[in-house]
Amino acid sequence: MIALLREYMDEDKTIIIVTEEPYVIQNLADYIIVFENGQVTSKEDVVELQERFETNDIERILLSLLKGENEND
Repeated sequence: MIALLREYMDEDKTIIIVTEEPYVIQNLADYIIVFENGQVTSKEDVVELQERFETNDIERILLSLLKGENEND
């Protein structure tokens, strides 16, 4: 399935994926939008998040965002 999505994305198409799976986010997402109680709490580029939190661990980044942390402590 991921290979099919990647092929579609290579055609310059936009895909919206709703997931809690860090593997999917790590391998497909260019941007992450986090919702809490129906409100957008974060909308950021994955690469910028990885640089800001100084890690490629998407799960750790998402947990930090949900806790309200803005960078790696």
